[in-house]
Amino acid sequence: MSRTPLVALLACSASKAKDPLQRLTWTQGTDLEGWNKAWDDAADRLKADALYTGRGIVSQLNLISAHESVGWTIISAGAGLILPSDLIPPYEATFRKNQGPVAENWSRLPLGGLQRLSSNCNLITFAPPAYQRAILHDPIFETLAERFIVGSNSILAPFAGQTLKIHPRMSEILGCSKSDMATFSLRLFLEEGQSGFERVYEAAKDLKEPRDTRKVSDSQLLEIVRSLLHLNSLGAIVRHLRDSTDVAASYERVRAARNSLLNEGSE
Repeated sequence: MSRTPLVALLACSASKAKDPLQRLTWTQGTDLEGWNKAWDDAADRLKADALYTGRGIVSQLNLISAHESVGWTIISAGAGLILPSDLIPPYEATFRKNQGPVAENWSRLPLGGLQRLSSNCNLITFAPPAYQRAILHDPIFETLAERFIVGSNSILAPFAGQTLKIHPRMSEILGCSKSDMATFSLRLFLEEGQSGFERVYEAAKDLKEPRDTRKVSDSQLLEIVRSLLHLNSLGAIVRHLRDSTDVAASYERVRAARNSLLNEGSE
């Protein structure tokens, strides 16, 4: 029996290979009709996997490319639902107020919404809440809901056919920042399926209670990370800080400090 194809619905990225066209920069005065016309008139276009350059979406597309039975689409606040074959003009739109459409209008964007999906695939998404809210308001979401696979903390979870157990401290087990959770969650599902989420959930339950921490300045963090460079990897430094010290610093700050020190050493 053939396996049902899986399609991942990814969030677009603000980072793009080209600057947005002036008429395709959503402002407070933009309306849907004018936006769609400007989109149709735009001549300069790229495929989505060339246009979007954000670290998250590039990582997710690379993950998917290693799995022949997995496809992708992109949830865009400016385009609608993007397919791999679509050509996209540079644009700037988000789901924030006055910077893009309201969720109820997402499916009316130039490329349309969920009606573009194949009728014989399962659908998985770890996109941020604003993107999932757009899906929820799509006119045909109810007819597709049973095909969705989402995290238990998703606003789509009450309607989805399959939910994956998400622990609030899941990122600690996966060794990633919360901003990278979508990428790491997708990797976990592609490699281990639902059992992977159950494994991580159980492991997170055994974590020690969060420790008391102290804030440090950027200069203080730089010196702390300098003393830990012998651990070699970023992940090892982050784990040491979280497991063996009282220093409170986000993954992103630790990464920036380490990169600064490595660049300093190469000059």
